[in-house]
Amino acid sequence: MESLRDGLAADPPRYLSVAERHLTSMEQLLDHLHQFARIESGMPLASRMAISLSELADETVDALLPMAERSGVSLEIEASTSAMVDANPGELSRVLRNLLDNAIRHAP
Repeated sequence: MESLRDGLAADPPRYLSVAERHLTSMEQLLDHLHQFARIESGMPLASRMAISLSELADETVDALLPMAERSGVSLEIEASTSAMVDANPGELSRVLRNLLDNAIRHAP
């Protein structure tokens, strides 16, 4: 990041791509550490509520669409507007985001 700031990076898009991958990995590690700490302390993992799976999927696709477009991957959602689930929105969002992120990164 210092090389980018100082204008010394020979290939800024490559540096940014590597930094993005590392930040995503660190975010996932921190999420896992947080979950383990909650489990060990006996705290409830998360509150659950009725949420629209299709809305959550739409939000996830919107967040990852720029990454997909850079990778030449097309994202489409076909979902019923009545697809309701009883879950924690944050945790389910993280699961969907990880699945799509992996699919984008590893799609042919």
